Amino acid sequence: NDGSIPDYEAVADQNFLQFNVYTGVDRYFKTKVDGLYLYAGARVGYAYGRNVSFTDDEYNLGKSVGEAFNIRGALTGGVEYYITDGLFVGAQVDPFAYTYSKNLVKPQEGLSNLDGNSHNYSILAAPTIKIGFKF
Repeated sequence: NDGSIPDYEAVADQNFLQFNVYTGVDRYFKTKVDGLYLYAGARVGYAYGRNVSFTDDEYNLGKSVGEAFNIRGALTGGVEYYITDGLFVGAQVDPFAYTYSKNLVKPQEGLSNLDGNSHNYSILAAPTIKIGFKF
């Protein structure tokens, strides 16, 4: 032991918030096969995330904030097969989807915000295999 004092670094005080909500409507179409349904619909959604960190040391000067949100709209279509009245399997895809995203970072107090946005167009997006229960 040489008697030196170990270096400690500040631990950031952080909090996080994230959520995602969406809603949609579907129109179901009967087929000639019993229990098999085709459907078409539309979906809209919103997602938000925020991270706030507060550290005061020689590398970080106060509060740092990062935020992101997106808004999404999509046309959707799929097929479902009801094995029983309460159990089904299916597949779904969004033939067209659009997402607008906005990101903002405030690295620390006294510095200007860094931000950017994007527009995303998708074709045949979000392929999904479904196993569901109907109540």
